[in-house]
Amino acid sequence: MMLTQSGRKKAVITGATSGIGAAYAHGLAERGYDLIITGRRRDIIASVAREIEEKFGIRVDVSITELSDESKVDLLVEQVKEVCPIDILVNNAGFTTKGLFHQEDISTQEKMVLVHVVAMMKLTHAVLPAMIERRSGTIINVASLHAVAPMSLSATYSSAKAFMKNFSMCLHGEAKAHGVKVQCVLPGFTRTDLGRGIDVDMHAIEDKNIRKWMRPEQVVKVSLNELNRRNCVICVPGAGNKLAYLVARLLPERLWYMIEPAIVRNMP
Repeated sequence: MMLTQSGRKKAVITGATSGIGAAYAHGLAERGYDLIITGRRRDIIASVAREIEEKFGIRVDVSITELSDESKVDLLVEQVKEVCPIDILVNNAGFTTKGLFHQEDISTQEKMVLVHVVAMMKLTHAVLPAMIERRSGTIINVASLHAVAPMSLSATYSSAKAFMKNFSMCLHGEAKAHGVKVQCVLPGFTRTDLGRGIDVDMHAIEDKNIRKWMRPEQVVKVSLNELNRRNCVICVPGAGNKLAYLVARLLPERLWYMIEPAIVRNMP
């Protein structure tokens, strides 16, 4: 059962089981939004929903959706359309792998594109018409610094995040005249469960030199605060991440090819 018409604003958040997605769920619930949240770990996301409902007194509906299955995404899209208008859509779900592309399982790489790119596009396409009609709404796409700093051993992930960034910038150009905000968030090192699939515990890694790990709540706080800034499409939380973003954008490609192997060697 999806959200009824409570009179409150509504937000859809994918990948809200933990990490940045769960932080968005808490942050938007605190601001009075009813929520539709998606995830795959049923027990954990159900616990997140109960905690938020009890703490903030809003309604949270959970959709257990495998976003790499297009038929499941299409079902979610139809459910979301039934409760439109949606005020905020957060496309956050994602996963990564680590390895040489030609040695990776191609079906897993395909699933990564379906989750990061296709599901994001379909959900955005579902909510955007009503936002434009009302001249109000926000779409947040959670990408990564990989979008501007493509890394070997993460070819598909880096490429999918670059698509999210460019898609967001183009969408901003189309939607800004209709009162719709589009933001693409580029987190850097963040303590989430993203490393589960590559056997990296991102909660346990210590800060090192300029590599400072952020908590999901910090990332989301910056993101939601920057929504109030006019035409602020690219959001890079954290001073160190902002510096890395600027360097990656300004560095000539030939120099990037020289230093990238050293960066990859020092990645978690």
